[in-house]
Amino acid sequence: MTDTPVLRRFQFDVWANARILVALQSANPSVPAGEHLFAHIHQAQRIWLGRILGNDSTQKFDRFPSLTLTEAIALRDDITKELHAYIATLCQEADLARVVRFNDLSGNPQADRLADILDQLFVHGAYHRAQIATLLRQAGITPPNTDYIAYVRSLK
Repeated sequence: MTDTPVLRRFQFDVWANARILVALQSANPSVPAGEHLFAHIHQAQRIWLGRILGNDSTQKFDRFPSLTLTEAIALRDDITKELHAYIATLCQEADLARVVRFNDLSGNPQADRLADILDQLFVHGAYHRAQIATLLRQAGITPPNTDYIAYVRSLK
């Protein structure tokens, strides 16, 4: 797959999650709420990918799983590989225009364009990374810059 906007947003998300993870790993004392949010980011990706692939999303997932940071990293590693493999299959605009039909976690039927679902994943991660950055600051730790433009500049 060539460098598409979706692939670039995915790669940014992976980069930003890696940077925030380093800060969480170096936090002493730990920032449990930050670790909790880190796990949530990746659990949400798991739920959304399941919907995209047509898996039954009415199954109850704990959207905020109680995972250790080590377990959250394993979840991140797994879902990142799965998302990358899926995104690599998207070759045309028509792929992104596809409507994904699923039941939300309350059992309500929903239908969203794939492009919008993928954007939700990336924006959702940024939202929670900002929360983690606030928690790190409150713990006296300077959080990393996870701005998109910082990512783009890191590629130069």
